[in-house]
Amino acid sequence: MAALLGARLIASIREHFAKVYMWTDSKIVLHWIKNNPPRWKTLVQNRVTEIQEKTPPEVWNHCPGCENPADKITRGLSIKNLVNDQVWWHGPPWLIQQNTSCASSYDDSDPDPLSIASEERISTLATSAESVEPVLDIQKFSNLHKLLRVTAYLLRFVNTLKSKEKTVGHLSTEELSSAMDYWIKL
Repeated sequence: MAALLGARLIASIREHFAKVYMWTDSKIVLHWIKNNPPRWKTLVQNRVTEIQEKTPPEVWNHCPGCENPADKITRGLSIKNLVNDQVWWHGPPWLIQQNTSCASSYDDSDPDPLSIASEERISTLATSAESVEPVLDIQKFSNLHKLLRVTAYLLRFVNTLKSKEKTVGHLSTEELSSAMDYWIKL
């Protein structure tokens, strides 16, 4: 999250500035920063907590993407046009005003709940599994190496029947790994 990098940078150089303004072009990130971190999922919560420890939420503002100089290059502005671009060289016109908070309009109501990674989501997982009998009797093998080799040759045979391509020679590491996977999944 770029906001976290900005907060870390400002925390290290803050004593050299009387007042600091922080800007993000993401309304969702701004909403996270200006609200209570325990509300969010762990990843977001940890980053927002660090941002709030390093910078007070009140210094954070929204910069529309169309006025964000960093977006100029990411949106494909050519070097020829970049040379004469005032926003790139000097920032948005409102940035040099004394009261820059007028450029930022923050709505503290919740944005679209689907766009926020909140803990309020509930996930349900339902699965069904069929009982599958192993094709080999594991008791007939004296060690794992033999069991895996026989299983790998058996899987090779089945794959040959399915694909009509005949594989010959020594077993590959991939085939032995597939044999191990077969027994683990069983």
